[in-house]
Amino acid sequence: MDGGATQASPVFVSDGSHSVVGEARDVAGNTANTSSLIVNVDTIAPVVELVVSPAVPDGDNNWYISWPTVNINGSDGGSGLEDVLMKVDGGAWESGPITVSSDGTHVFDGMAKDIAGWTENISETLRIDTTAPVLSFTSHSDGDYIAGSVTIKGDGLDEASGMAIVEFSSDGTTWQSASLSGGAWSYYWDASALNDGNYTLSVRGYDAAGNYGETSIDIVLTRSLPSINISELWYIWQSGDLSVTEGGVPITSVRVTVSDPQGRWPSVVIYSSSRPDSKSQVTWDRLFGDGTVAPPGTYNVVATVTDTMGRKASDTGQIVIPESSTATPTAKPAEQDQPTAEPTTPASTPEPTVVAEVPPDEPPEEKEPIVVIEKDLKPFPWLLSLGFVAVALIGVTRLYDPRPPALRKIADLFDDASAINQEINTTKNINTRHKK
Repeated sequence: MDGGATQASPVFVSDGSHSVVGEARDVAGNTANTSSLIVNVDTIAPVVELVVSPAVPDGDNNWYISWPTVNINGSDGGSGLEDVLMKVDGGAWESGPITVSSDGTHVFDGMAKDIAGWTENISETLRIDTTAPVLSFTSHSDGDYIAGSVTIKGDGLDEASGMAIVEFSSDGTTWQSASLSGGAWSYYWDASALNDGNYTLSVRGYDAAGNYGETSIDIVLTRSLPSINISELWYIWQSGDLSVTEGGVPITSVRVTVSDPQGRWPSVVIYSSSRPDSKSQVTWDRLFGDGTVAPPGTYNVVATVTDTMGRKASDTGQIVIPESSTATPTAKPAEQDQPTAEPTTPASTPEPTVVAEVPPDEPPEEKEPIVVIEKDLKPFPWLLSLGFVAVALIGVTRLYDPRPPALRKIADLFDDASAINQEINTTKNINTRHKK
């Protein structure tokens, strides 16, 4: 075999191509014609390998964070290679190289087949994540107002390798670990030591492959509550002073309501504004929600302010209606000769001191003046004429008097007494002249 020494059969040969010459000889020494044969032996399967570039994953935890290229190599020391093919994720066989362009886990299969029919297979799994995680806030939005320490929440989404770490910062420098459960994160922000003002809340995260993502929102930290103040007490013909102060965030509504302390009639809103002035005047037309005219008495006033965070503040006051000619409620307001649009005391008529000193629930007591008239009224016609003139003057004055009824009533008493005194003095003078 292969030109070597003659060997008795059988002869065992190794892999490769061999030339075998056969010869037969009998006992007498006679030989037959020789014959030769080429024998090809291949008992070893080919060698195959997958070549990945980069050879080592460039991310964390054996993840590729860039697109890898995969090729296949094969060799056979025996009969030689017939096919060297590869495929990815169970696809069709092809000759390579193959570049993957989608994130996820991918399986690469390779196969080499030699001429002798031997085959060798290989498989390798690559994990690829080239996409940064997407982080978001779910508990708050850009421009929100925060009243103090609060739990901030959000989501961290990463479809390939998944979220690994989430960190939170309110100054962009100091980062703290946030709680992470599945794709949701949360962080308790302790703002107790911080000053009110504008803050940028940031959150960043890393997925298992090492990709990085970050997002932020701008918020306003404010712990100052809105405030509202209204006059403690005022009379029906006066105006109540209303003042409103923001608590660091805009005000959405201000309402002033009048109610009956005994609950006899539905309350009524006498002032409402979504953009109030810092200082305002409020008045009441004496009507309740069902149109009933309020009788004399003391009525409760509640002023409430609400800001954009839903925080509220309130203050209370009272409106006093002194005793007047109308003491019982009516379905419709009776015509009154005092102005109702602006129930304030005219600037030209100073407010009588006697009314301001009377408590709200005790209207000024009306007393009839005591007048002493002399019996000796001889010129009676003159006295009668003067009386008619006085009555006419008083009627005109009342017709055009803009003061409230309670004040006019007190003033009328003084006017009547003054007129009678004038008549007495006139009578005395006449009597004196007659006696002379």
